[in-house]
Amino acid sequence: DMTFDESASRPTRGDAFEATAAEAAHALLGPEADIFATMLSFNLFRAVNQLQRDLETNAYRPNGISAAAFSIMFMIKTVGPTSPSKLATLLSTSTASTSSALNTLEKYGYITRRSDAEDSRRVIVELTTAGDEKLIGVFAAATERESLWASRLTGTENVMFMELLRALLQRRPA
Repeated sequence: DMTFDESASRPTRGDAFEATAAEAAHALLGPEADIFATMLSFNLFRAVNQLQRDLETNAYRPNGISAAAFSIMFMIKTVGPTSPSKLATLLSTSTASTSSALNTLEKYGYITRRSDAEDSRRVIVELTTAGDEKLIGVFAAATERESLWASRLTGTENVMFMELLRALLQRRPA
């Protein structure tokens, strides 16, 4: 567990890798470095990367799709039929990478593209029945892995962590 020493403005305990990273940050920026903020970001990136790798290995790939494909399919399920550019915006990805993933999903019959009834220049993508079925299976596998991750925290810790993540997202710098 890491605690915060207000007088030192930095974490006082953590794992060995975190301590090595803190030393590297101090070496780069000296004593004025905001090590606590650096370690918060460092550990958040580590956790996200490990979670993504775990889901890729144990949920997405065994079910024959990539993380990008899953994200697109889940977003379409969430917002309904939409344009590729809106998907890219919602997923914070480039239109090129979104388009590439959509091409693959279309090739496997998981999505269809059609012209927008209101603006024939605009394309709308939607899940097919096969896409819905694939999403259900992958979502079940992903949820099982996510539950394993969440089970490492108590119910109270999960609620606190979720609230803290929401606060960080809502108060992010402009």
